[in-house]
Amino acid sequence: MHNTATTSREHYKTYDASGLHALIKAKMRENAHRDWCIADMAEATNIDKSTISARMNELREYGELEYTGKKPSETTGIVSNHYKLIAQPSLL
Repeated sequence: MHNTATTSREHYKTYDASGLHALIKAKMRENAHRDWCIADMAEATNIDKSTISARMNELREYGELEYTGKKPSETTGIVSNHYKLIAQPSLL
C-alpha cells in the first residue's frame, strides 16, 4: 500500500525552493517602492498563497526579509503583515 504522508514528507526533505526564493526576491526588487504581504505576492506571481507563505517565511528565517508592519493588502484589503527585501551590501 502507498503511504502518501510518508511520500510527501520525503519529498519535502529534498524540495529545492531556491527558484521560488529567487522569484519572490526579484519581484520585490522590481517593486522596491512597496512592501509585500503574502496575498499581494501570490497575486503578483500567480502562485498559491500557501506556497508563497512558506517561501516568504523561509526568507524571513534566512534574514532576507524585514517586517514593515501591518497594513491592508492591495489585493484583498485585509490588514496583514508586510515585508520588504533587506538591502544586501554591495560586493564591489
